[in-house]
Amino acid sequence: ILEVMEKEIRENVVRWPRTRKDGPTKSKSNLYCRFHKDYGHNTDECRHLKNEIERLIKAGHLKEFVYKDRERTSRRKERSKSPHKRARTPEKEELPQKRGVIHMIFGGPTDGDSNRARKAYARGHHGKIKIQQVEEDGPVMNFGPADMGEVERSHNDALMITAQISGYEVQRIFVDTGSAVNVIFYNCLKRMELDIELSPLHTSLFGFNDSEVAPLGETTLTVVLGEGDLRKVKMVRFVVVDVESAYNVILGRPTLNAFQAVVSTYHMKLKFPVGDKVGEARGDQKLSRTCYQIAVRTNQRAEVKEGKKPVSNEKRRRENDLEPHGELMEIQIGEREEQTTKIGRELEEELRRQL
Repeated sequence: ILEVMEKEIRENVVRWPRTRKDGPTKSKSNLYCRFHKDYGHNTDECRHLKNEIERLIKAGHLKEFVYKDRERTSRRKERSKSPHKRARTPEKEELPQKRGVIHMIFGGPTDGDSNRARKAYARGHHGKIKIQQVEEDGPVMNFGPADMGEVERSHNDALMITAQISGYEVQRIFVDTGSAVNVIFYNCLKRMELDIELSPLHTSLFGFNDSEVAPLGETTLTVVLGEGDLRKVKMVRFVVVDVESAYNVILGRPTLNAFQAVVSTYHMKLKFPVGDKVGEARGDQKLSRTCYQIAVRTNQRAEVKEGKKPVSNEKRRRENDLEPHGELMEIQIGEREEQTTKIGRELEEELRRQL
């Protein structure tokens, strides 16, 4: 402040406060204000002087001091736009052309078994009042190197587990976080020989071989995950479908959320809280790969049955290359009349004679 005051004094732009001609009005002390020319407070602590400096700044004075702050701000902005940080932002790439859709399983009774119920489910979130959520007690669930076990590190295998369903140990259970429903395949349910009746279901499923599947119905079964003291039991509603599949059961989001399960396909494991402890279900990597091979063969057989035998890219290219364009005419290319071929009618007369 002293530096500012001395400079502006020379420029004669400071509005000085009124002072007594006969000198200071207060008793002499170590606190002296050069702005008021009186005792009682220091110059650097003078509120009137600070207000005067603000007035001078607004009037366009003291630019050399204001510029220092702007310069520091500018340098901070330049550092934030340094090449090092810009390099982290990937260049904009051209979006690839859409080639198809990889389907998840959706439909079923998860959000209602009628159009009215599904609309009500969709509207349900919008009308809810936001309230402070109460934190639930429970263990922390995380994954680390110790969870790998014998899992092959570099893999893209699906999580395939074994669980107890209505008293049966059921293998080939595909954990599918993309499925909106839990599915049990009829062949599996038939082998379980349970004395149950299926409830009718009017909503179809989509995602099986790109087609619509009409369920046989739905039923509720007990599902047990985990082992020993770290087991958890839930009543799970399953949609029953009668299609060929490599799996016995598909556990979708409804069951995973009911168990409060956390899934790691990399570790081939899912974890869930059991009181203040953590239960787990480990996947079978070998079985997962076997099921994948079966699933591929099953899809290929389904395509053949529907007359959709896959065509190789090379064959498709050859067929496209041989596709004639325009109207054709037949010409004789040998000594015998049956030695003919077809050429484009729009071909020039000279080229026809050469052929």
